Amino acid sequence: MRLAVVFLGLALWGVAASARAEEPAADQWQFSVAPYLWATSLNGDVTVRGHRATVDASFLDILEDTDSIIGFEGHGEAHKGDWGLYLDGVYTRMGARTNPVEAINIDTTVEMGILEGGVLYRVGNWDLGNTTDAFGGGETRLVLETYAGARYTSLTISNNISVAGLKRDDGGDKAWVDPLVGARATLNLTERLQFILGGDIGGFGAGSEMTWSAIGLIGYSYKLFGLDATTAAGYKALYQDYKDGNGTHDFKWDMTIHGPIVGTIIRF
Repeated sequence: MRLAVVFLGLALWGVAASARAEEPAADQWQFSVAPYLWATSLNGDVTVRGHRATVDASFLDILEDTDSIIGFEGHGEAHKGDWGLYLDGVYTRMGARTNPVEAINIDTTVEMGILEGGVLYRVGNWDLGNTTDAFGGGETRLVLETYAGARYTSLTISNNISVAGLKRDDGGDKAWVDPLVGARATLNLTERLQFILGGDIGGFGAGSEMTWSAIGLIGYSYKLFGLDATTAAGYKALYQDYKDGNGTHDFKWDMTIHGPIVGTIIRF
């Protein structure tokens, strides 16, 4: 099954706030947005009304899959002192075809929207000393943040099933909310070079059975039209395991969305 998507938008989770060239005063608000490209692969299973389709597609499949459609994502953060807020949204529409057995074709369209928000807290900001000139020199710092929030997911899935020339349309809509907790660590190796690791886990049976996300990035900071900016590249993954109903009403979304990302974060 060739099912893949590229996300374009206004977010880069993990660098948007923690990789900053200058620390703001404790009583000042700092905001950030980030346009980026996420070249995703999808792996997992989706079941609608008892009809299961297996997804196994790399980013390279996008170049061959004419049904793949570009989506959009946006992320923003606001920080004051050790506390912060974040909001993240994504919308995408994906099309694909699979042949589970000979003479059976399934054309699947997935429309997905995700809205996530929460509260962040900076646990610590530690000075690790100075780096050597080989890394550009400057102060090395480690910043650790935790966060808690919720992730809302809305899915609309439609299947056009063709069996020996006979066609049938099938589909379903599902929406759920997952609580989540997470953390991210930023190593400012120099004034310009940063490494970022982050991840969260959630669901706990309240919405999905389980969901998690993880990201790793390397960023380079500079001035862009007088504003602090960071260009970063890395890898991001999101996993969701949601189940509802049984038999002919069975709905399952057991999917991992993952791939390399690159983008620029602007702080003001």
